[in-house]
Amino acid sequence: MRSLRFCAALVLLCACSTTLPMRMRILDESGNPVPGAVLYVEVVSPGERPEPADFAFAVAGADGWAPPLDAPAPELRHPWRSCATIAYLLPGRPYVYPGKPPCIAPTEAHPAAVATLPTWSAAAGSGLPRLLFPFEGKASLRARAADPAAAPLRAALREAAQLLHQKLGIAGELLGALDRLEAQERRP
Repeated sequence: MRSLRFCAALVLLCACSTTLPMRMRILDESGNPVPGAVLYVEVVSPGERPEPADFAFAVAGADGWAPPLDAPAPELRHPWRSCATIAYLLPGRPYVYPGKPPCIAPTEAHPAAVATLPTWSAAAGSGLPRLLFPFEGKASLRARAADPAAAPLRAALREAAQLLHQKLGIAGELLGALDRLEAQERRP
């Protein structure tokens, strides 16, 4: 009986969370690869106050694959009933597709391996302020956000936030959060 309960608990645990690899080819509106574009996915457990669960990012190589095909794909942990927000951060053109209930299920977050982005307008990035990065209330994710390996992501988010702040007057809170994270890094 004890082993049966253990197996049932193990099955429930496995059914409640999954890990998926993240890889996508990013193309512009003309179908050309966008080297240097940053693919960012943030997973949250929805609710009155969304709870961050995980995040991953990759920088596109010369052929537009993020990460490049010769690099390992980052993995994202998706708790049961979580939502995925996907951001494509191109220089001067952020695209953010927020996942809020009803949202993109993490297993459906990448319906195709290729993302051909439409012509950019400032509205395409208007979901940027909804991102929970740099996770001021979640120490484990905040430590990963502050890691030197995440510098390309922080730089791309800062550039996108500055652009949207200038064009739409939004994303100031994200800029402040990035400033606080960088100030924390500089402390001994």
